[in-house]
Amino acid sequence: MQIISVDSNDFGEIRREGYVYVDKTAWFHRLATAEGRKMFFLARPRRFGKSLMISTLEAMFQGKRELFEGLAIMNTDWDWKKKYPVIHINMGMCAAEDYDTFAQGLPVCMKSALAGAGVKYDDKLPPYINFGLAIDKLAAKGTPPVILIDEYDDPVAKALKNVEVAERVRSSLAPIYGQMKDRSGKIRFLMITGVSKFTKLSIFSTLSSLVDISFEDAYASMLGYTEDELDRYFSEHMEAHRKVMGSLDQPYDGQPSAAVRALLGGDGQGVFPDELPETRRRAGCRSGRLGGRHESRTRRFRPQFNPREGDAVPDGLPDNQGL
Repeated sequence: MQIISVDSNDFGEIRREGYVYVDKTAWFHRLATAEGRKMFFLARPRRFGKSLMISTLEAMFQGKRELFEGLAIMNTDWDWKKKYPVIHINMGMCAAEDYDTFAQGLPVCMKSALAGAGVKYDDKLPPYINFGLAIDKLAAKGTPPVILIDEYDDPVAKALKNVEVAERVRSSLAPIYGQMKDRSGKIRFLMITGVSKFTKLSIFSTLSSLVDISFEDAYASMLGYTEDELDRYFSEHMEAHRKVMGSLDQPYDGQPSAAVRALLGGDGQGVFPDELPETRRRAGCRSGRLGGRHESRTRRFRPQFNPREGDAVPDGLPDNQGL
């Protein structure tokens, strides 16, 4: 059974280590080869795969074919010999709740992003000027850059506790996005991701050619997992989970199951003695019932039924009550 990586959004690491990778490369190929469209914005909730998408796009444009063996893009006309410089800016790395910390981190983030594209950062110039000049230099070499901006809204979102700080952060970011306004012809591809859509961050007012695909049906399944993908990539994991959680969630006559008693201890009759070892007491074992962690966990993950007006309510379920 393949390992599911829960702490990495690096496409190269996931592929090299043999972790589960849900193949979305056919979608990314469609994006990268769309006729008449090359600048995109995509909003999705956190932990939805945006950063992994950015990392995958970076590897695609850098021509790292060896990482894509066995994936859908290998059945397309993608030209692996054509490699592009990639400016990958992760705005989440410079986000902060106070402005001074943000102002110190922004040049560091920009310097790192430009170094990845082979451009030297000029410490005498502000980040936005360095960014604009980098686009010019790379395009002048004959290969227009690919620009990937992840979590573009994170610096403002982190500072929202203080409106004045958030406004200063916004004012510092706007010129960076404004650098792309008159340079669209020098950019091969642009993808900007975020959780929300801040209309005053310049990207929507200055980049008239930026296409918001957040609600386009054609890209609805590009991130996240469909039911078919769950069955294809996670069937073994779900079966293993079912075998454990299925037994835990099936008490008999109001008492915890044999699996729970085996894990937590007890007298074999589903009733736990009052005097328990400290470790079992912390685990939530109490006389006559299973409390504590397991009880709260089953409540937390219990599906909720919230009928809309006019919907039929399942038999035995009071109106507007959870399952």
